[in-house]
Amino acid sequence: MRLGILRLNNPLHIDLEGIRGMRCVLDDHAWIFLDSYIGDLPLLAWTKFQPRDTITTSIACELRLYHMHAGLLISKSLDALQNAIHNLLLEKYGDIDHDEIIKIER
Repeated sequence: MRLGILRLNNPLHIDLEGIRGMRCVLDDHAWIFLDSYIGDLPLLAWTKFQPRDTITTSIACELRLYHMHAGLLISKSLDALQNAIHNLLLEKYGDIDHDEIIKIER
């Protein structure tokens, strides 16, 4: 995701396909998923990203849930975000290696 943010925009605003009314705002400090139908109220957010020692080490962070059903959206929202960034990078740079650029580990 970091590469997507660096190559596209910072902050990066994305409307997520397949999830009605969900938008995502990504920057260096947080990934915030918003509900555009209720005034862009946050539903969930990944924050407090920690530095890592090697490129193969997962990045530790904090997941914040702002809605009682937000936990149900975690997997679907990450999938939609990954697809959206892949499509934006593909549109801007042509053929890219999807797994190398925007792999999200769960």
